[in-house]
Amino acid sequence: IFFPHFSVWTVNFWLSILLLVMFIVLLIFNYTKPQNDFTWNCSLYQLQNKFFPKLRYSFEFWRVPISGFFHSNVAHFCLNVFGLQVYGYFVEWYYGKLKLVVSLLVTILVTHFFAAAVNHESVSTMASSLLFCVLAMKLWFLFEYRNYKPLEFKRALIYLLMVLITAINLIPIFVVNNVDFSSHIGGFVIGALREPSSISESKNKIF
Repeated sequence: IFFPHFSVWTVNFWLSILLLVMFIVLLIFNYTKPQNDFTWNCSLYQLQNKFFPKLRYSFEFWRVPISGFFHSNVAHFCLNVFGLQVYGYFVEWYYGKLKLVVSLLVTILVTHFFAAAVNHESVSTMASSLLFCVLAMKLWFLFEYRNYKPLEFKRALIYLLMVLITAINLIPIFVVNNVDFSSHIGGFVIGALREPSSISESKNKIF
């Protein structure tokens, strides 16, 4: 089974559903309006995505959590959700629901202000920060098990897949104006700061 820890009762599953719903809402909202070069940006702005001047001068703090669940286009959405399916269930199983939820909430909060400081004039989405937080937590696990011989072959495959997902996920940064590159960095940093877990007693059940 490709996702051995998949369950509809996981945080990762319902996070994926929430991301899907938010993206559908964005598409419906956008394509029910007359289309021009500014329609997409206006839709993101009206749906309360990151725009620092509104946070600074109008105190629209609700933009912080809302923008953490929006994507900027179909490719951006598919890449992020695919990455969550590959790594999210395992990360939740290994670290536990509470640690995952806390990490994601801190990521949304901190990354928004980090992105606002780096790029404070654009309207942008922040959902990539969630995936990069999960990737960093997965890397912590691989570091903890770096000397565990039975996992050497699988570890190499996981590293390869992680590099591919990360590289492909970074493509929208260069082709889509509303993808905030700093959210990737912020999410990864928050995930990397996650305290390593104790080594599991069931090593044969890890993968």
